[in-house]
Parts: sequence; C-alpha cells; structure tokens
Amino acid sequence: MRNILKRLSVTSVAAVAICAATVTNANAASGGGSCSVSGAKGGMTFTNWSSSYVDISGYISDTAADGHHVGIRFRSMDNDWVTDWSWRLNYSGSGSTISFDTHASTEAGRLDAIGAQVAVREGNTIVRSCTFWA
Repeated sequence: MRNILKRLSVTSVAAVAICAATVTNANAASGGGSCSVSGAKGGMTFTNWSSSYVDISGYISDTAADGHHVGIRFRSMDNDWVTDWSWRLNYSGSGSTISFDTHASTEAGRLDAIGAQVAVREGNTIVRSCTFWA
C-alpha cells in the first residue's frame, strides 16, 4: 500500500498531466499519460507494471515547423532518485508521429514511480520539455 500511495503522491514541477496508477491485481499496475509543449506532444501507456518491470507503448509527435526535432524518454524513480532512460527521437519533421513498443526492467524496487519526458531538442540540447508521472 505504501508504494501505491508513493506513486500517487509523486509530482513534477514541469508536469502538464498527472495520471494515477490503476491497480489491476496485487502485483501489477497500469497507467500512463501524455504532455505537450510548443512543438512536441508525446505519451506512454504502462502495463504489467511491477517494482522491476513494465511494458511500454508510446508515441512522439512533432507539432511545429520550427527546424527542431522532438523526443520522448522513459523516466523512473527509486525513492527520490530519478533515472532517465534512452530517448526515442523523431527527426521526420512537422506533422509526423512515431510510435513504439518496448519494456523496461531493472532490479526489484527500482520502479517506484514511472513517467516520461517529452522534449523539443536542438542536437543534444533540450529546448523545451514537459514531464508526466503515472
């Protein structure tokens, strides 16, 4: 119960959307969310979420003809330690969307809270971003 309450209480200053996890059985949960900034919109859906594994379906859309590319990355939290996972990047230009399915696995207890960061990028530099937690 403590971990579920912790998941529901985690917030982000940059959050645009906060979605609460919905327990589907005693050991797994599901949830997800999305957020957008000027030039990018993205989201992820999480299923089979446990303290060490989660299935992920996601998308990232480029919404502006501004010359920047966009990306989304999975984020996880263990207590107050945030881990940023690899970016999924969209270089296809304004109006394009890429979708993907993947998973994340780690040591038990490392996925206390999960979410994603959506960003407009210039090279490796984040121009604008938002974060949501599930």
